[in-house]
Amino acid sequence: MTQEDLAEQLGVSNKTISKWENAKCMPDYSILPMLCDKLGVTITELLSGEKIKEEYEKNLKKFLL
Repeated sequence: MTQEDLAEQLGVSNKTISKWENAKCMPDYSILPMLCDKLGVTITELLSGEKIKEEYEKNLKKFLL
């Protein structure tokens, strides 16, 4: 997926996507769920920059609920 593809799907510019990738700014919180859905990651994974093991994530959800 290109920056332009993702930008179009999220309703932002490809320059915005570039700024996110280069850590010049962060996405608005309201767009995080849609961004994560498009990237196939959880919000926790997106913010940590790491893929979380499924077992750890299940335990985390139990703890948080």
